Amino acid sequence: MTKKQLFRNSNEWKEFSKRLREKYNDECQICGSQVNVGCHHLNESDYENISNEGDFACLCFLHHTEIHRMCNSKKTDIVKYLSEIERIYKRSKHI
Repeated sequence: MTKKQLFRNSNEWKEFSKRLREKYNDECQICGSQVNVGCHHLNESDYENISNEGDFACLCFLHHTEIHRMCNSKKTDIVKYLSEIERIYKRSKHI
């Protein structure tokens, strides 16, 4: 098991993740889905730092996968991406 996997299996991470998901009603912050919601650290290289909840997003599996795909491409500003997706989603709810 990698160091990151060990951390993700720790009680510290599990409690933090649960608290954050409860804060957002177990909903994806992009689409509002409550299916397979998890926490995504916006700075993956600092994955053990859970001191700032603002560094995390609660995302459904679909959006979490998309974020990682985009992170791997190194061509996208993830914060701008999340903001744009949220803006589009909010606008679509008002149509």
